[in-house]
Amino acid sequence: ELACWASQLRDWAKGADFVALHMQELAGKAWKKAGIKQVPILVAAVAAVFPDFWCSGCLYENDTSDLPPSPTTKFTALGSLFLVRKEKVSATLLWNFETNAWGAVGDPPALHTHAHHAAFPRHFFDALCPAWTRKGHLLTRWKLGGATLALLNVHLFHD
Repeated sequence: ELACWASQLRDWAKGADFVALHMQELAGKAWKKAGIKQVPILVAAVAAVFPDFWCSGCLYENDTSDLPPSPTTKFTALGSLFLVRKEKVSATLLWNFETNAWGAVGDPPALHTHAHHAAFPRHFFDALCPAWTRKGHLLTRWKLGGATLALLNVHLFHD
């Protein structure tokens, strides 16, 4: 059950001030059944067990209009959710890829503003996979106190 999973996540992250949850196959192969519609339910379950944290919501591409994968596909089935302890929010900055500047953490971030999200170029897979693939990456940059982090969620190459 989702509530049990979220509680386990909370227990695992006990004592953390920042949690990055990177997901692959976010509605991936099952996107036609319910997939994308389940993302807000996942976010709500996680946010409910982390009441002392700011929650980013889930950064993901929800445009599945051009699936199955093709050269124009944006959907990679990647998602990332970030939690920042509320008393640490004022010391936390998030990179804005549109303005090339750091910004305060506050409202939920936007995928194409606060993350670099893209499918990998076709030539990455020519030898491995003759069909088009939705493999890609999702990059965010954070300043946490004095530390600068680049967090990269990469859709695996092996499948």
